[in-house]
Amino acid sequence: MRLRSPLWPNLLSTARLVAAPPLFVLLLEGRLWWSLGVFSLAALTDALDGFLAKRYSWQSATGAFLDPLADKLLIFSAFAALVVTGVTPPWLFWTIWGRDAAMGLAVLVWYAWRGPFWVVPTRLSKASMALQILYLLLTLIFLLQKKPFPTLWSGFEELVAALTLLSGIDYLIRFRRRAGHEPVQG
Repeated sequence: MRLRSPLWPNLLSTARLVAAPPLFVLLLEGRLWWSLGVFSLAALTDALDGFLAKRYSWQSATGAFLDPLADKLLIFSAFAALVVTGVTPPWLFWTIWGRDAAMGLAVLVWYAWRGPFWVVPTRLSKASMALQILYLLLTLIFLLQKKPFPTLWSGFEELVAALTLLSGIDYLIRFRRRAGHEPVQG
């Protein structure tokens, strides 16, 4: 029997949502192998749910809401735990959080004034998310090896922050352009 519904991508996104709190606790407790396993599986569910949704046209309004929520919760949980444990600088967490808070506020303002709309991920935002995931994976691998971070690691952190900010600016520019071209509904 072939299932023709967004059930599978939504279940994978839900699995990511459920994985975020345990990942946070595992990182705080220093259980790095488990953390790497949970985070790696969660990252794979992100790729798989996107593939299934596009390949089989299993997109849904629920998935459009659930997928980015799961992504953000997973990323925030991992970064927050790494900040609390002193591994990652707080400014990097606040850069990522601030970008998403600004976007969330823009969406709420738009929704209040003009109603719902779809936020379409851009290449830049996908690249930003991929770099954040790579940063977290590499961080866990370096911690597991009990070796010092490479000399250029702070440059990599700055690259993650810069791409995060650029993707946020890109979204806000697109949002503003759209706001200027959409008629006000009365």
